[in-house]
Amino acid sequence: MSSTSKKLLFLLIPLLVILVGCASLLFFLPGEKSDKMYVEQISNARRLADSGDYEQAVVYYRRAISEDDTQVDPYLELSDVYFRMNRKDECIQILKDGYDKTKALRILAVLRNYGVDYDQENTADLQAADKKDEEVSKDVSVNTMYMNVFASYDYEMYSSHYTKTNESKSGNKYVVKYVQFDADFEYADSGSNKIIDSSKSCPYPHARPTAITLNKLGQLIVGIENGATPDQLKNLGFRNIKVGSFDSAHNCYLLTAEYSGLKVTLGSDKDGLVKGEDTYNLIVPPPSSDVIAKVTVNGNITNAKNASPVDNAKVIIRDGKNNKSGSAVETVSSYNGSFSVSLEPGDYTAEVSADGYNNEFFELYVPDNVPSIDVSFTISPSLGANEVRFVLEWGATPPDLDSHLEGTIDNTGINVNYINKQASKNGTVLVDLDVDDQTGYGPETITMHKTNGRVEYKVHCYTTNGSLVNSGAVVKIYTSNSSQPIVVSMPDNVDDKWWTVCTVEDGVVKNINGRQS
Repeated sequence: MSSTSKKLLFLLIPLLVILVGCASLLFFLPGEKSDKMYVEQISNARRLADSGDYEQAVVYYRRAISEDDTQVDPYLELSDVYFRMNRKDECIQILKDGYDKTKALRILAVLRNYGVDYDQENTADLQAADKKDEEVSKDVSVNTMYMNVFASYDYEMYSSHYTKTNESKSGNKYVVKYVQFDADFEYADSGSNKIIDSSKSCPYPHARPTAITLNKLGQLIVGIENGATPDQLKNLGFRNIKVGSFDSAHNCYLLTAEYSGLKVTLGSDKDGLVKGEDTYNLIVPPPSSDVIAKVTVNGNITNAKNASPVDNAKVIIRDGKNNKSGSAVETVSSYNGSFSVSLEPGDYTAEVSADGYNNEFFELYVPDNVPSIDVSFTISPSLGANEVRFVLEWGATPPDLDSHLEGTIDNTGINVNYINKQASKNGTVLVDLDVDDQTGYGPETITMHKTNGRVEYKVHCYTTNGSLVNSGAVVKIYTSNSSQPIVVSMPDNVDDKWWTVCTVEDGVVKNINGRQS
């Protein structure tokens, strides 16, 4: 071979290798790319469906199907997404499309659960797969999708996946209906198991229904109008089937069974035959695995007169708002003004008492999803005869609100505020202000030791950091002849800088928030 031929062969060999490699890539890459694209699309679809973004999930499920229309899961999962969106026609259609492409008996079984007998020719195969040997007209099947939802969904999941049509609360019981189910979902407190968040008048997010009742049993057991025997129910996956005694309230015998953690009660005859769409039914999901976590409440009790801690105060905590009597959830005592107690989330009323102080009641809200909260209760020392006390409390902003008392007491002009904290006559203190609180919250307390005369009590916003109307200010007014204070909240039409709270005329509180009284 000549040197020229050798050089040519030397150049051709790498070229041939490259061509062969390219041909190999052309042969292998499309399948690999398609496979990779399918996995990517189905993964995105599932992620979006789990997050509740159903519209986008539909897009990606359809992309996954276009990449590989032989896979069964995308058809089933997309049908479930359509069901959650209350688009039943599209739910049925995608199942039909999936069965046409795959001939999967799983898809056919779901269609039959929806009452759609799509492929008559494959009915025998489906029956064999389900281990049933009766005619189609007498056959029954279980709606596994419903069962799976009932066994695992909590209130938050139902609320995010389905559309509410009605909800009602009566006592400790909450009932909700959804567009996608012809059923009542009941949530109810039971003993120490708190399901209802009383502060929001609805179930806790992680709470599962305590009972589900279908208006038509055929939603759950397709073909039940022809009847289902205990043996048929066993073939469907029901376990621990028992026929109980006759129940006069529902005029039937009660058959109990279990299915995927669900406790199911169905109306039957004495032999256990369950028949008819209107048959009595009760489904009890497994209890939520989440335990309602208690919240640590760290409290401080202070003297309204001088903000000092109140030792050995008794704190009685009762369940619910404005609950001033009855049994206590917890009872604790303060040490150097502090106490700590663990409570489940919800609304409570705290009664605080101590020797030498007025008994007082406070609303206490305990939120969920937090480990602890801090609360402060201010109680007033008992008043002497013919005394009146004003206790001002507010939020963090504005930081500086001031109490003002102006008028005449015992024929003496009075103007008590942060500049003049005390008014006296002949060495006798008529009125005093405890402190000038400039850091928010208060309390600021003015006490009238004599009440013969007429005075006006006002609150002034001293700083420009925050407005009076948004301060959350509250004034508690104590009198000698009452065990409980008058609580005055700020009206909506308060001035930017001044709030006239009331007048006191010879010991009688009048004109609260400008109302003549």
